[in-house]
Amino acid sequence: MSPLQQATKQGNMELVDLFLEAGVNVNKEPVSHSVPTALQFAAIQGYIGIARRLFGAGANVQQPPSRAEQYGRTALEAPADHGRLDMVQL
Repeated sequence: MSPLQQATKQGNMELVDLFLEAGVNVNKEPVSHSVPTALQFAAIQGYIGIARRLFGAGANVQQPPSRAEQYGRTALEAPADHGRLDMVQL
């Protein structure tokens, strides 16, 4: 798991900002196909602020889902399935 993915999974906005300021690739494929992307983590966990930061850095909402994301949903589909309209409306 990349440092950006780990920071996002933990909901650590400060670290996410640090990595984004350093210019990390927000659309980089996960090292393992068993780990969601940073945006997928934010969407699944409902971290709206982090999702906004990732979008601002160019995160792709339609990036193919990882195999870890149950039922193979994208960062847009997963929150929709859970009624997280706040995440879908971003």
